[in-house]
Amino acid sequence: MPQVVTALVEDGDKIFIAQRSKDDELPLMWEFPGGKVRPGEPSDEAIKREYKEELNLDIEVTGLYSKGVYAFMKWEVEVLMYRAKIVGGELTLNEHNDYTWVTRKELKDYEIIPPYKHFYDQLVAEGEKE
Repeated sequence: MPQVVTALVEDGDKIFIAQRSKDDELPLMWEFPGGKVRPGEPSDEAIKREYKEELNLDIEVTGLYSKGVYAFMKWEVEVLMYRAKIVGGELTLNEHNDYTWVTRKELKDYEIIPPYKHFYDQLVAEGEKE
């Protein structure tokens, strides 16, 4: 099954999210940046590569936050969300329209792309407990 990776990047109580470009599939919706794992590539290395390519940021993966399967029509993809922190680079929006830092409570004010809904629901539920 193909894999997609994303990262839960936090700074204190804030979570990093980015807005997809207007020309992208699911235009202007918000996401936890990431992308497809290449054949033979370790998934934790894939998320580092994706952050570098998309945002010019270096991240350190600190563990797996959650995983799930996203099904759409006749295909399925495993989606892995790693916990990570920014350790270098200068933020450049190479593929995104915008970015922001939000609390778990504020996250529900943003329309997140469907493959990441599982993570969104978990994070919002955690925010409601705070």
